Amino acid sequence: MSRLLIMELGSDIPSVGMKVDHFEFPRDATITQLRQQVQALPGKPDGYLLAVGGRGHDSIEEVDWQHEVIRPLRHAFGFVTGAVRRLREQGEGGLIIFLLPSAALIPSRVSTVRSVLLRALLGMAEALRAELGSASAINTSIVFHASCEGEAELGRRVSQVFKLAQMYSLSTDIDEQQLREYFSPLLAAIDATSAGPPLPDIGPMAVVYDLNSIGAAHT
Repeated sequence: MSRLLIMELGSDIPSVGMKVDHFEFPRDATITQLRQQVQALPGKPDGYLLAVGGRGHDSIEEVDWQHEVIRPLRHAFGFVTGAVRRLREQGEGGLIIFLLPSAALIPSRVSTVRSVLLRALLGMAEALRAELGSASAINTSIVFHASCEGEAELGRRVSQVFKLAQMYSLSTDIDEQQLREYFSPLLAAIDATSAGPPLPDIGPMAVVYDLNSIGAAHT
């Protein structure tokens, strides 16, 4: 059975029905320290999973932004960039899965500190995929989960994503209208940029993922 290395952000992480090795790390670790820790781990995981719980603060007032947003983003970024560099060094490709609450795609009408974090993590996943490019052997998948979803169904979807490297796997509470609300601005932005000057080689995050050294396709 496949085994995933998992970083958990939150205390209510749903089970994914696969064997996992938990990534233990100091809560005050820097991005560089987290990245190096991932690269130095023994063994060879079959994939990397960043799992985010569904509960969080429902307000945007009197919030410790350092604790609720900045630190989790730092942890996630260190883990993900470490995984990319490790996969690059192994030279065999691999899969990085972002397991996010469906609220990352369909946030509440009132902004909360939790919605800020979830949208930032979703943006991180989309940016990683764009930076790696479609020709990369390293794939990025985004799996949305919901409280109304059973463990067996989520496990089935994660297993399918692992086998097929799907770009997205949607929870049952996401409907067609919500999909249009999310993707329409993205597609419109792509249409708007296609008529402009060429994008710079690889992208601004190339130095982070060390993509030049592996000859990543230019955008």
